[in-house]
Amino acid sequence: MTFDRPLSQIDNAVLETLLTDAVSEGRQLDYKEQLPGSSDDDKREFLSDVTSFANAAGGDMIFGIRERRDAQGKPTGEPEAVVGITGLNLDAERLRLENLMRDGIAPRTARIALHEIPRGPNAQCLLLRIPKSWSGPHMVTFKNYSRFFSRNSGGKYQLDVGEIRAGFLAAETAQQRIRAFRAERIGRILANETPIRVGDGPKLIFHALPVGSTTDAWNRFLAIEECQIPGLLQPISGHPSSWRFNLDGFVVHTQRDDHGRDCYLQLFRDGGIETVSQGV
Repeated sequence: MTFDRPLSQIDNAVLETLLTDAVSEGRQLDYKEQLPGSSDDDKREFLSDVTSFANAAGGDMIFGIRERRDAQGKPTGEPEAVVGITGLNLDAERLRLENLMRDGIAPRTARIALHEIPRGPNAQCLLLRIPKSWSGPHMVTFKNYSRFFSRNSGGKYQLDVGEIRAGFLAAETAQQRIRAFRAERIGRILANETPIRVGDGPKLIFHALPVGSTTDAWNRFLAIEECQIPGLLQPISGHPSSWRFNLDGFVVHTQRDDHGRDCYLQLFRDGGIETVSQGV
């Protein structure tokens, strides 16, 4: 698969590996021989593919790869040849696709990434990376065509009423959990129930929460033992002078920073971060 790779590492060699290893399409990978055309059907198909990735786990669409077909002429999902796209104008294509997604998807998806893959003297390919969205579910709204799509290992499928309802409830639940976490932590900080006492008076508080931890990844805990290097975790002010494990995860703290303030950074097991310092 390509989705776990940085775009800068995806080159012609990666495409040839997909071909040699007969890597099939799946939840996070889709092959297209040509860029979406100008017909309404082509535009609807493209928008359906984009929303299916955004509503699932994100993924890559690679344009310029022809699929192998079976004896009945049906696509198998396996790559047959890397054919490339002749006459590709990346800037013009970026503008066209962005305008299409802006006008044909509600709510709007996060900004997509377009990656041109040179192939020497051969026609280049184009990779479209769609991140998983945390503001969905997204609906195709092109010319009164209102549909929701998602993806599984077998590819794209249309969501039913129950799945659409569950998608909206999950988004609302994620927001509620973030608000509840924030309120609970601020209450503890103001009551001085913190892993490191930072004293009375005004406090500077910063929270960073991984959006994944509020939905399907809520119970996936960070391997704290891989984060034992205090230098990787800097409190909001000063330099860490001590660190230790606690029930919530891992904490680093300063006794006093350059302005005479105490400060700590708590790394929670779900990947969230809390750092608190005495106010000036």
